[in-house]
Order: sequence, then structure tokens, then C-alpha cells
Amino acid sequence: MIKVKALPPLSSLIISWIVITFIILAFIVIPVVIFIRLKRKINNIENSLDEIKERLDKDMQK
Repeated sequence: MIKVKALPPLSSLIISWIVITFIILAFIVIPVVIFIRLKRKINNIENSLDEIKERLDKDMQK
């Protein structure tokens, strides 16, 4: 029979804090980072479209 050594209270507390930290990272920090990156991409696309519109307007005036 395999004997399982019980964790002392301090190390189980540390493990639980690590688990809580990973849960917070997974549900709060990661989506915020993804949202910020998507917002930057959308802004880059909008800026590109604005530049294209300005070029077309200049070409139409010629």
C-alpha cells in the first residue's frame, strides 16, 4: 500500500494561494490583455482606412 504524506498547513496554504492567483489571471488579467490588443488592432485598421480615404479624396480632387 502506498502511503501519502499529508501536506503541512503552510504548504497547502501556499498552494491554495497559487491556485487562486492562476484563477484570477485566467478570468481577469488575460481577457483584459486580449481586449487591449484587439482595441489596438481596431485602431490601426481605422487609421489605415482614414489614410486610404484621404488619398482617395485627394485623387478625386485632381
